[in-house]
Amino acid sequence: MTVHIATQAEPLQFRLRRIIHQSVKKRLLALALTPTSVRVSFKDSNGPKGGADKECLIRVDLQATAPIIVKSRGENLRKAFYVALKKLDLSLRRRVGRRKRGVKAGFGIGLAGSSGGDYR
Repeated sequence: MTVHIATQAEPLQFRLRRIIHQSVKKRLLALALTPTSVRVSFKDSNGPKGGADKECLIRVDLQATAPIIVKSRGENLRKAFYVALKKLDLSLRRRVGRRKRGVKAGFGIGLAGSSGGDYR
């Protein structure tokens, strides 16, 4: 799995690039997900003005489902990435949980028009 990293902000240090690759891969492998593509992009929305203006966007494309896209801001690229990574982790777990519940529930059970129950 390749994690593509793009930046319109300051150049990324090698160490931060390695952390990004390892962190994203770890999250995806822990949930047994194999995405078709992963992209992490950074930009500086204010330029040299300072403040929490560094943006990180992570996009994970999965087969046969909508992509997961999370976005965050921080004072620097590392902080913006870690906030986005937490959001990604929650989104991935939610997606996997829905998939598991759908399989266990049997998809059509309890819908209006099925056996029993008045659903008004």
